[in-house]
Amino acid sequence: MARGLEFLWRRVTMDLSSKTSDMSSRTSDYIDVATLAEVGLCAAALCPPTHPLRQTVERQLRGRQREDGSFGAPVLTALAAQALMALEGAACVQTQRAVRALVQAIEADKEDLGGAWSEGFGLSPVCHDPTAGVREAALALDQFVALGGNLRD
Repeated sequence: MARGLEFLWRRVTMDLSSKTSDMSSRTSDYIDVATLAEVGLCAAALCPPTHPLRQTVERQLRGRQREDGSFGAPVLTALAAQALMALEGAACVQTQRAVRALVQAIEADKEDLGGAWSEGFGLSPVCHDPTAGVREAALALDQFVALGGNLRD
């Protein structure tokens, strides 16, 4: 377990500190919101609040929130909100802003919250999950309410 966390810590700090990556010309945004959210969920479950991996991922994730409260697409906002709630253990102000943006996205476009692309499992180079937006939004909103958040604010 310790070696796995050490690997994640090295990888996160290496990707965030490098100016460019071999796979991308982007700068410090090389680690996308979805990846930060997943690493954040892992760090919240496995690391104490003072662990540098947990603190770095939380800081980076918080820094990706946009002015409107979202983290980009609804699926990214839902993933980020879940990670922030797991890292914080409560519904913080940034989580409230993310949930508010998520609810507005749901109300604005009831037909399509968008899916998510991921790497394929050998059959194709990529895989599209059309249910990701709805599923992740439901999970984020359920977690928000379970932590005492109020959707009516």
